[in-house]
Amino acid sequence: MFKKQLILTISTAVGAMIIFGGVILFFASDIKGKAEEIKQLQNTLGFRLRASDSLLVLREDYSKAQEYIPSLETILPTRDQLVTFPREITSQAKEKEVNLNVNLGKEVVKTDKSLGTIEFTMSGQGLFENFISFFKDMESGRYSVKIENLDLTRQETKVKILAKGKVFSF
Repeated sequence: MFKKQLILTISTAVGAMIIFGGVILFFASDIKGKAEEIKQLQNTLGFRLRASDSLLVLREDYSKAQEYIPSLETILPTRDQLVTFPREITSQAKEKEVNLNVNLGKEVVKTDKSLGTIEFTMSGQGLFENFISFFKDMESGRYSVKIENLDLTRQETKVKILAKGKVFSF
């Protein structure tokens, strides 16, 4: 009988250890899952905090930038003012003794995210030094211009150019 009671006690203890071991393994795996979930939530919270800080800074910068918009509007010409662009550029070129012809092309209207542009083609001839002087004046002139393609051809003492580009408007 003592043997039976000993076997029963040992088997009960082993069974209890197996059950407790299973429960511990179950909770350990559940804890790992919960820890991973908490880590993801902390990362998301950190990202949201950084995003809200950035949004706050952007709002402050936006209100500061609003003060300067009237000034920006006077820096660039409006699209209606670009009608005189070919005539003014041609007369500037004549002052530098450059024979120039300017033609306007495709227009892209201003949006909230980008300035308006009008493509142009410029062809002319004159002395190389005169062209350099003309381009320097054009660089510091009234119009904001981006020359995308410039072809130079030497003809005896003169240079012939063909340029394509864009002029910007507000």
